Amino acid sequence: MSNPILKFLNPMKKYLLLPIIWVLGSAPICAQTDAYRNAINPVFQNLDKTPITTGLLLEYGVNLSEPEVYNGILSVGNIMTRTEWGLLYATMVTEKIKSTPYTLSAPNVVNNAIRSYMASESDKINISTLFYEYNKIKSNALSSNLLYISNNKLYDVSGRPSTPYENKITFAAAPTLNEVSGSIQTFKLRSALHYTNTTKTLSSRQVDLDDGYGYRTLAWDGEALSNYTTDGEKTIKVKFTYTDATVVYSHFKIMVTNTSTIALQAPGTTPSGSLFNCVFPHPNGNYTPQAFMGDFARGVVTVDLADGHTGIVKPLIIVEGFDPTNLFNYINLTRDGLQGLNIDLGTDFLYETLQDNPNNYDIVFLNFADGATFIQRNAFLLQQVIQWVNAEKAANSSTAKNAVMGFSMGGLVARYALADMEDRNIDHQTGLYVSMDTPHQGANVPVGLQAAFRHLSNIEFKVGILGVTPTTINLNDFVDLNEARAIFDSPAAQQLLRYYVPQSTSSLTIVSTEYDAFIQDLKSQGLSGSNGYPSRWGIRNVAIANGEECGGGLDFSAGSSLMNFNQADLGVAGGLVNYLLTFVSLNRSGRLISLTDWLSLGRELKFSFSARALPNQQTSQIYSGNIKIKKKILGLINQTTTLTSASLNSQASILPFDNSGGGIFSLTTFGGAQIPQQVLDFVDQESFSFIPLTSSLDIGGGNTALNSSDLYRAYEPQNPPSAPKNSPFSDFTTGFGTNENHTQLTYRSGNFLLDALMGGTIPVECQGFCTLQSAEISGSNVLCSTASTYSLPSLPSGTSINWSGGPNIQIVSSTGNSASIKTQGIILGGSYQTLSAQIITPCGNINISKQVWVGKPPVLTAISYNFMVDVPSEICYGPGSSYGDFLAQNSLFGTETIDHYEWQTDAGILSASTSVYPATSVTFNNAGNNRYIRVRSVNICGEVSAWYTKYFNLTYNPFGCEGGFGFGFTAYPNPTSSEFDVAITSNEETKKSNSEKVTEFEYSLINQNQKIVFTKKTTEKNIRIPAHKFPDGLYFLRVVYEGKSKTKQVIIGR
Repeated sequence: MSNPILKFLNPMKKYLLLPIIWVLGSAPICAQTDAYRNAINPVFQNLDKTPITTGLLLEYGVNLSEPEVYNGILSVGNIMTRTEWGLLYATMVTEKIKSTPYTLSAPNVVNNAIRSYMASESDKINISTLFYEYNKIKSNALSSNLLYISNNKLYDVSGRPSTPYENKITFAAAPTLNEVSGSIQTFKLRSALHYTNTTKTLSSRQVDLDDGYGYRTLAWDGEALSNYTTDGEKTIKVKFTYTDATVVYSHFKIMVTNTSTIALQAPGTTPSGSLFNCVFPHPNGNYTPQAFMGDFARGVVTVDLADGHTGIVKPLIIVEGFDPTNLFNYINLTRDGLQGLNIDLGTDFLYETLQDNPNNYDIVFLNFADGATFIQRNAFLLQQVIQWVNAEKAANSSTAKNAVMGFSMGGLVARYALADMEDRNIDHQTGLYVSMDTPHQGANVPVGLQAAFRHLSNIEFKVGILGVTPTTINLNDFVDLNEARAIFDSPAAQQLLRYYVPQSTSSLTIVSTEYDAFIQDLKSQGLSGSNGYPSRWGIRNVAIANGEECGGGLDFSAGSSLMNFNQADLGVAGGLVNYLLTFVSLNRSGRLISLTDWLSLGRELKFSFSARALPNQQTSQIYSGNIKIKKKILGLINQTTTLTSASLNSQASILPFDNSGGGIFSLTTFGGAQIPQQVLDFVDQESFSFIPLTSSLDIGGGNTALNSSDLYRAYEPQNPPSAPKNSPFSDFTTGFGTNENHTQLTYRSGNFLLDALMGGTIPVECQGFCTLQSAEISGSNVLCSTASTYSLPSLPSGTSINWSGGPNIQIVSSTGNSASIKTQGIILGGSYQTLSAQIITPCGNINISKQVWVGKPPVLTAISYNFMVDVPSEICYGPGSSYGDFLAQNSLFGTETIDHYEWQTDAGILSASTSVYPATSVTFNNAGNNRYIRVRSVNICGEVSAWYTKYFNLTYNPFGCEGGFGFGFTAYPNPTSSEFDVAITSNEETKKSNSEKVTEFEYSLINQNQKIVFTKKTTEKNIRIPAHKFPDGLYFLRVVYEGKSKTKQVIIGR
């Protein structure tokens, strides 16, 4: 698994898949590599390059990084990373605008040099450095008449008073390793990894290793040792001083883990303590495993003896999962985390319980030297460990059976090793095989994200002046990206991933070659008919799956958008690179790419793409992207060069694994706090199904075609599915209440493991509790000072409820599935508070909540008049228009908690001083200034809000307020449940007008959403509206006559 998509597979959770072949259409993904060079050179070709004294010009290059940020002065915003260092170096290469006396090595040459030291000195942190002087066009070059632009080209101004260029420097230092294990660390400043164009003389080099000793002087290729006493991030500072008094600084972070150490035990000796390590194969050559594909695996076994044991007596052999960066080790196993055993069981912790009486298990942990090599190769190593354990047991007069447990990919390693031993009649002495969320039918990383990474990692373009051999810039020349791709391309990654997008320079495809070959090999192991599972000598096979027992997938539908980086101005060299390197490669912390600091956005290499989840067995686009270089020179010359575009379609045969039930990979769990909001804004789904439940339970054994309904159905341990879609495990357990994080043990699965190890019964079946997950608390939405009853549906036996609430909620009493609840304390105003019911079941707890209103009802925030937005400052009424309709509104929240409304006015007579609907009418009869209309809300508790008041001037016009053609109308009965009779009331001018010509009236009934539900044009002054055809509620009745309108509020209620 070597690629950002696989890197997302945490050093403790890396287990992927791959099947069938797919095609991804569109243009070649490495197209037009010369396009940028051909576009940029004409812009600068007319300039005299002599004043560009350094030979490097910022505006000429492609700003993959920001040289001006890394200016030799420490700041929060310029912490260096390996990826950023590579991008910065490549930026300097792209800036070379003329021949120079110094050489700028191609980025791939520099990358190879760094990787060479990473391989030859993997136990040391070698530091690469760069110091470059470059030129930049002055910001006033155009305004001061030093340069001019014509036809999008730059020209020198003859006889200009000064040079248009200023001198700048950039300095950076970065480590070859981002994360290290152990307290003692060795740092080296490598002379061969120092890149510069300066003629300055370096007088001293100093480093501060963040170990409390400050700066220390370090010669080229000299070593500095640190002794870290705590785990965590360490900020390393590098200081260079030159003889001309130039002083520059850079800083980077490393992550230090496992500062506590375990003694290495010599083979064949009696343990000096209860905790020790053994190297495999042994240095004397014993226990050398069988080779696979030309080599054999290596590893370290950590043994933690049970209390009272002086040697291995009762072993629990634990096999790690996919671990390409070798960061997971025994210490992680002892913690409460992913692949950790120290789960809280209530009375004790799982790890301690395993080693205490009556269990007394000796923990034997196998840590692979290469956790991403062929699964078969590591399986042959496990066989040697098992045989060594059996020899140790015999030496201690023990006949206890082994228990072998594999986390994720480790479950496949163990399955293959045990079945193959049976095939060769080698007694593994194992009584229990435990598969922990293992991808027996492959792992899943969304194909759309894989395609995005593959497309990104194929970015390649040429730079340099015309007429000379160009330099090629390829993102794969940057160490982090290269290392991530190596993980994604690793043998184990390809064997694990069900749907796999391989590296290609032509088009994106989806293959399953290596996955299919491995599964075929796996199923051929063991006895005939065993389907590749161990089955001899009384072994029992059980499974722990992280998928949800009750069925259902994740909270998004098949084919939904996963990420949509749809803005061309999002810098691909920034947050997007880091996001994909983390999310796609499934790295636990994202530290393969960087630590706490993400690269900035808005650089000149732009990436727009859309990645979607797999649809439900349909052919549709799941990836589309394009990559551009976008420059703006001096704010006036715009240049955009499209490097490549690509797309990928799914096929109708592909199952929608991305949102299926299963062990999930969550961005929140894997370093989500480090990801900037600018990137998260483009992420539509922060998790996906990594190990589908059908894979961890091996439904159908890979011999029966599954359909999408199989991905979302419930799988009950006490009522397992029947053949041919059965599970090969004698017992299994799953997640309850949610799809859990991949390889996360829980209270339920921890107890299952204990029961399985002790040969006891499996925990209670949980299907009967599944319906509780969708249960709702019944009861009023408003909580009063007088207790009322809240309840849940009838609960199965074996359950209980813990009720709790916000600060003003008092649980008076509870019994069975109901509780008596009221308000408490001093309540200022009113607000929603949460009433919670925790349903305690043998399978785990289910949390149900309900929002209830506590305190006074909400204050109304607006009053509208006659269908206007607000109450006008002036209101006129006359003989034909003496009515006004008012509507109260609440723009905040809590309106649904109001029982009724109370109105007051001094402008006339209210149609109703109390109303269920937030509306009333006023018959005006009291003209004058500063008249008011006010309203307040009342809830079912009798609590009242403050008054909300609007003031207006009220004027009476005996000739009507519409000029000479005023009119009015009545609607009755109001409210009504059946019909409205509408009658026009006209003044004398209207009657006169009507005698001279026939004019239509337009009648409209409008609901509260301002949608017209009834309309009629007629010359009739009396009509009937069938109110019974419309839902109950508040409506507005509008009549339009000769361009003038009148509106009244009417209520339909049954």
